[in-house]
Amino acid sequence: MIYLSASAVPASCLLAVCYIGCNRGAAVALMAIGVTCIGGMFCGFLSNHIDIAPNFAGTLVAITNTVATIPGIVVPIFVGVLTHGNQTISAWRIIFFVTIALYIIEIIVYSIFGSGEQQSWNSEPDHKIETSPEEKPLKEEERTHV
Repeated sequence: MIYLSASAVPASCLLAVCYIGCNRGAAVALMAIGVTCIGGMFCGFLSNHIDIAPNFAGTLVAITNTVATIPGIVVPIFVGVLTHGNQTISAWRIIFFVTIALYIIEIIVYSIFGSGEQQSWNSEPDHKIETSPEEKPLKEEERTHV
């Protein structure tokens, strides 16, 4: 539920920013509220790695952080293409609407597929470890008592 609100509030704030016009104070306040609520997502997805696969949490964090870095590369290019020579409210509305759509997709995907249950692939197979005779503990009768 926290994750849902952490995504829905920023999307709602962006939607409001699209229609407030040139009211800078309201835009800054809405953006601050939206970005603050994004912090709630970290409680969900960062701890989720440990919940679903404690044996592979480090690997999962590495994979998800790698994938999560891609928007950090793509978004500035996207924004630059849309706003180059076109610094208008309508250009920024397009950017905000795309972001809102991504939030909605994120909410839907996480609601359907998100889970905190430990996954079956987290279990390591039981391997019987063979020990050499030198490594086997002595039986009680083989021990010498002094």
